[in-house]
Amino acid sequence: MKKLCGIVIILAMTSCAQHLSYTPTTSYSESDFRDINDEDILKAFEAAPQLKLPTVIAWYKMGVDSLVEFIRYTDSTTISRQYVIPKALIEGYPTPLFNSPYGYDYGYPRSASINFKAVRLLAARAKCDLVVLVSSQFAEHRHLNNWAWLNALLIPTLITPYYDVTYKYRGELFVFDVRNGYLYRQSQYTDTKSAARLTVWEVEQMAKEKNRVMMRAAAEYLQNELKELFAKAP
Repeated sequence: MKKLCGIVIILAMTSCAQHLSYTPTTSYSESDFRDINDEDILKAFEAAPQLKLPTVIAWYKMGVDSLVEFIRYTDSTTISRQYVIPKALIEGYPTPLFNSPYGYDYGYPRSASINFKAVRLLAARAKCDLVVLVSSQFAEHRHLNNWAWLNALLIPTLITPYYDVTYKYRGELFVFDVRNGYLYRQSQYTDTKSAARLTVWEVEQMAKEKNRVMMRAAAEYLQNELKELFAKAP
């Protein structure tokens, strides 16, 4: 009887929790905002768009998945050159040895602050006109359904479809002028999907599939946002 109660308690504690498959590795550094004064605010107000095509883009990946790679595209009429700012130069540590889309690499920090001024400086050194930051986040929340009560028998735990799962994805794109910091565009894509009656063997594979589908949809939306910006450029 004690073993039976223990199994039910463990399932209740582990299966209903939120499982973050991966989170952005970076956030803005507090130092970017700590020393802001009236002169900085005035410069921000005076900053004006100066986008001319074709332009040179510097990309920076704030997440750990491949969203930025699917957003990038080639178009000689609007983009003359592209440069990817290495994360190690901004965040101070190397990329993971195993490029897992779920960020489970041991010793790889889940989050680190970035100095946006340093990002602009590196973009300027690469002679870029725009700096594009891409952030992403994927999460899953597992719920127990009515099949979960069969798990008290232990053996059905391996074959019972006792999981219902909700998935959420968020992708963001920020486009700044390298010279004066003017914000040309900030776009966000969010999506929620679900899957019902999954076994313990199906949960991980389904998360990968949902991540792939939602990331591709986010990439298409954000890429169109970037193309729309260029279409409106003089």
